[in-house]
Amino acid sequence: MKNWYLLQTKPNQENKAILNLENQNYEVYQPKISTRKKKKGQWQSISETLFPLYLFIHLNTEKDNWTKINSTLGVNRFVRFGLGNLPSPINDEIIATIKKQEQALNQETSVGQQFKKGDSITLSNKNFDNIKAIFQETSKENRVFVLLSLLGKNHKIEVDENDIK
Repeated sequence: MKNWYLLQTKPNQENKAILNLENQNYEVYQPKISTRKKKKGQWQSISETLFPLYLFIHLNTEKDNWTKINSTLGVNRFVRFGLGNLPSPINDEIIATIKKQEQALNQETSVGQQFKKGDSITLSNKNFDNIKAIFQETSKENRVFVLLSLLGKNHKIEVDENDIK
């Protein structure tokens, strides 16, 4: 019977381990989430590993030659619990829950998609702190247009979607 097991990888070699394990016809699972980070002044969507240095592998310890996995490039070792020589299986329900949570986290909508034209919003950034504006539309990636009333005139400005609430 196949079970899920936990592998520890070598630092920054998760992708190398996945490639080498898949080349050996093993099913490997690495939970990832999409997150936004600011790089060089620009917000970027980045896929990050949920558990750095760890992978899940699906195998049958009675039929599969799992001992060669420890010598696979990128793999450090099986995670074992207790004094046993065999790796400890992980309950399928735990993997299913992780997959469900991963999917939910990656399906969250962007801030700009949460508003519709005419919604009252508040700007919150270094230039406009707690300034009221009117949401207009989404712009290019992670940017939105808002109407800002200054000196009796409405001005359509473009801001980062993280600057509105």
